[in-house]
Amino acid sequence: TFNVNTFLRISDIKELKHRHIEVNEGKVKYLLIQPEVSKTKYNSPVTSMPEAVEIYKDIIEYHKSHDNPHSKNDYVFFPKIENRTFALDTIRRLFNRILEVAELKTNASGDERTLYSLRHSSISFRLIRSDVDMLTLAKNARTSVEMLERFYTSAVTSSDTVKKIQSNRKE
Repeated sequence: TFNVNTFLRISDIKELKHRHIEVNEGKVKYLLIQPEVSKTKYNSPVTSMPEAVEIYKDIIEYHKSHDNPHSKNDYVFFPKIENRTFALDTIRRLFNRILEVAELKTNASGDERTLYSLRHSSISFRLIRSDVDMLTLAKNARTSVEMLERFYTSAVTSSDTVKKIQSNRKE
C-alpha cells in the first residue's frame, strides 16, 4: 500500500531511509519523499497520495512495537538488514507469497504481477481516476511523458475517460 500511494520505484524502496521522508499534515496531507539516488536524471522530490501519511505512521508504529525505534538514518523497510539486496529479495519473496495465497499472481490479461506492478498501479490509478495532466504526473513519478505514454496509458480505456472527454472548462 505504501508503494501504490507513493509512485516510487522498487529501487527507491530498497534504499529508502526515514531522513528521505518529510510528513506534511496541513490542509493537504502528503509525504514529500527525496531519495538520495534515482534510476533516472529526474531525482526530484515525490509527493505522495494522502493515504501514504497514515501508512507511513503505521510503519513507524510497527517498528516501535517490535523494539526497533527508528532513527532518521534507519531504512524504512527491514531496517535491521544491512545487505539491501537481501532486504529487497525478502520484500520480493513476501510479496510473491501474498500474491500466491490471494491467487493474484497474474492480472486479468494473464501477465505476471511483480513488485514493479505496484508502481504501475500507482501511476495508472492517477491516469484513470484523476484529472492530473501527464506532465505533472510524470514529474512527480520521476519519469517522462514519453514513458507514461509507452507503458501506462494502455491501462486507460475509453470508458475511463468519458467524463473528461465530455467535460467543459469553466471560464
